[in-house]
Amino acid sequence: MKIKRTMNCLLCFAMCLLFVFSFAACKGTRNSAEEAAGSAAPTVSDKSLSLSVPLSAIDEEFRNNLDGFCKKYGYESATLGEDGKSVNVVVNEFNYKLKMTNRGMEAIKGIYAVAEDSKTYPYVAGIESYDDKDFREVVLLVSKKKYDSDPSKELAAFSIGQSCLLYQAYSTLTDYECKVIIKDKSTKEVIETKTYNELVF
Repeated sequence: MKIKRTMNCLLCFAMCLLFVFSFAACKGTRNSAEEAAGSAAPTVSDKSLSLSVPLSAIDEEFRNNLDGFCKKYGYESATLGEDGKSVNVVVNEFNYKLKMTNRGMEAIKGIYAVAEDSKTYPYVAGIESYDDKDFREVVLLVSKKKYDSDPSKELAAFSIGQSCLLYQAYSTLTDYECKVIIKDKSTKEVIETKTYNELVF
């Protein structure tokens, strides 16, 4: 009876030790997992990018106040280019990506603003597609009869082209170009293609 009691005590002690070591192992594993997760967490880049922006793309109020331009839009520095028509901008890479995401949204709004403004562009029937990476191409659907007879029919494609070029001007692209392909909504026939490569805002 005494031997049995001793064996039970030893067994309980062994179970307690096993429980303690198991708990410590689990805790160690959890800490390792937390450390791994922490090391895999995304970090904000401190890398800077340099790009050239047309002077015409900058708000007129800041063309003679580049320090104010940097302060308002979060650029690290901006200097007038040697040609007097461009501005050399230095921006944090992370901030640049955020800015380009916002500018992409603005470009898309500019494209669809044309499609939704039936008063200014009565011949426009919709947008078939657009290049949402660099905004180099947009397919504009129109009513051919209305389009052919409208004296200001160039305006819709021009407005879309400028919205796309404005995005490109602030990107790392060095060659700005946007093609607006104008199609008849009913037949999907290409009426004409307008190519824009100069920002005139």
